[in-house]
Amino acid sequence: MAAWETLKDKHYLQTIPGISDLMAAMIWAELGDVENFQHPDQIVAFAGYDPKVKKSGNKEVISGPNKRGSRLLRWVLGRAVVQAKMHNPVIKQYFMKKISEGKHYNTALCAAAKKMIRIIWSVEKNKKPFQVPT
Repeated sequence: MAAWETLKDKHYLQTIPGISDLMAAMIWAELGDVENFQHPDQIVAFAGYDPKVKKSGNKEVISGPNKRGSRLLRWVLGRAVVQAKMHNPVIKQYFMKKISEGKHYNTALCAAAKKMIRIIWSVEKNKKPFQVPT
């Protein structure tokens, strides 16, 4: 936590509604420098939110998240999405869209977590605070 106190003003994670200072510190601790990731899909895979693919012969079955990544990052992003559904209009709208498409609650939560990862990657990569698009 001491390292975060010296670095927190250099990061834009806390500007995203739904991410508290503690959550931002945990995300930063797990990810390190976002510059190490060329694309947000790399963070999605690192967090274990990428789809599980099983192949056998000519068959390919794609199912839920593979959960091979950082368990702590996956947990904190899940909690951040639950908070963001109440305070972040972008995440709330995306979550509700998935629910209206008939997706299961947990599927919509995973999709919203992937959206949150893309937002995190964007604000950190561009070094600009989060703004709700108009």
